[in-house]
Amino acid sequence: MSQTFGRYTVMSELGRGAMGVVYLASDPMLNRQVAIKTVDLGADDPAEREFFRTRLLRDARAAAALKHPNIVAIHDIFEDGGRAYVVMEYVEGDSLAAQLKANPLPDAATTLRVLRQMADALDYTHSRGVIHRDIYTHSRGVIHRDIKPANVLLDAAGTAKITDFGIARIADTRTSTPTGMVMGTVEYMAPEQIRGETLDGRADQFALGVVAYQMMTGSTLFGPHTLATLTYKIVNEAPPPPRARNAALPRGVDAVLAKALAKAPADRFATCSEFALALSEAFSDTPSTRVTLPPTVALQPPRRSHAALLAAAAALLLLGGGLAVWKPWDRAPQTPVQVAAVPAAKTQVPTSEPKAIAASPKPRPHDATPPKSTPTPPPVAQTPVDPPEPVDEGELLPPPPPSKKGANLTPFDAAVQSGHEQLKNRDYAGAIQSFTTAVELHPKFAQGYYNLGVAHQNLQQNELAIQNYSDALHFAPDMALAYSSRGVCLVRLRRDADALIDFQRALEKNPNLAFALNGRGGVYFRRKQYKLALADYDAAIKNNPRLVQAYTNRARAREAVGDLRGAAEDRQREAELHGR
Repeated sequence: MSQTFGRYTVMSELGRGAMGVVYLASDPMLNRQVAIKTVDLGADDPAEREFFRTRLLRDARAAAALKHPNIVAIHDIFEDGGRAYVVMEYVEGDSLAAQLKANPLPDAATTLRVLRQMADALDYTHSRGVIHRDIYTHSRGVIHRDIKPANVLLDAAGTAKITDFGIARIADTRTSTPTGMVMGTVEYMAPEQIRGETLDGRADQFALGVVAYQMMTGSTLFGPHTLATLTYKIVNEAPPPPRARNAALPRGVDAVLAKALAKAPADRFATCSEFALALSEAFSDTPSTRVTLPPTVALQPPRRSHAALLAAAAALLLLGGGLAVWKPWDRAPQTPVQVAAVPAAKTQVPTSEPKAIAASPKPRPHDATPPKSTPTPPPVAQTPVDPPEPVDEGELLPPPPPSKKGANLTPFDAAVQSGHEQLKNRDYAGAIQSFTTAVELHPKFAQGYYNLGVAHQNLQQNELAIQNYSDALHFAPDMALAYSSRGVCLVRLRRDADALIDFQRALEKNPNLAFALNGRGGVYFRRKQYKLALADYDAAIKNNPRLVQAYTNRARAREAVGDLRGAAEDRQREAELHGR
């Protein structure tokens, strides 16, 4: 017998959130599918239970009054047996959070479209008695308070719809939690929200700015930190400029994001749509108005004591990081037991004791720094764990033409040619010495830094290789191979999320780059996303039929999904290529 909630018949479970379950159900009266969010109101403290009940009912009624194409509609709300049931529009699609997991750096057109639609919806909810596009005329003034990718759904047509106004409250200074607790999800919170101050729509604009930052860089403002550290940074520190994490962004983006993410609400844009328009103009390089930057943020004492911020952080922990209850997409993928090898540049153990390896040139500040999740230890030479294989010549950039014709090469040309021969002969220590000489003679020689990275990577010196590839990208931002190879080093350091960003950047520069497809497939495999992994391995082999590692990895993925015949064929092809 089917389970029913009121007149609604449950069809399946969509997901579980912090305070309840979300179901797909049918409405027989109106012959439509709906999503039903259940909220357990069974708090131990009667006063607390009544507070949550009253607030939920009030907020749901406020959200039900919102009629906008980019907002998930609320159809009904009722109580039964200590639970509240919020009946909502069913959006057949995925969350923005899920899409960003699969593709951390969506293309500019998608990013701008989603942000524009979100901004339009938020301005509609923030306005008070303002005619909006001649169709919305009643007073609203609803603040969402928990804008984040998990609360944005994308339907089959790619239309963004903001959901979970479950913690949105009418913008009234008299409303608060019983203890003045902060509500929302901390990574996307505005400083004034962390401090527990009176909010307006500009708090949602700040959160929208964080979403924009994440869609353009693959990272939130400060990355993972403890709650106390993160709240302090949001209130007191400026995040890295977006172009420091993604050098491919237009120059005007930094100023636009800095304004939307200003610490003081008065320094932000007047509306979310004004922010979205300025961002679009930055991408089109045709700004119609000059963006005035907010005051430079320096480290300074917070307006409230550090103890107050810690209290806010503690309140957030009590709330489970926020009271948003529709979170079926927040489930992190499990780490598989079996880990796929993710090759690009291969490893090689020198056959004899190498000479002292010359240190690569000291890295300089640049825009193409890899995304940093946690501080990394000093580089240490590591012992390879896989059998050594020669470097694939497809990974080597051709040497530049000699600056002088004839037998007498310049010292620079001689160093470059020697370095290439040494890489081909697996003399990585010698290649490091040669390319170090080359970049000392020509400090902007991007290929030299890249080849230094190849040599260090083959010696398992992944930290040094990451520095080299980053230097190469500083001077050649479109070098897809550098992004791909840096991604492999990040995978070796188990920084899969950062690696996925680099593989995606490489494929944006060169969609057919087999090494990047193979690397991204390895990350998907490790996340047990076998269909995505197989698609990438198929594409890698199509673009480079002699890429041995792609056959190895595809065999593992095929075994994981039970395709033993296909796996055997891949291993046979792998053996044939090794035998050549």
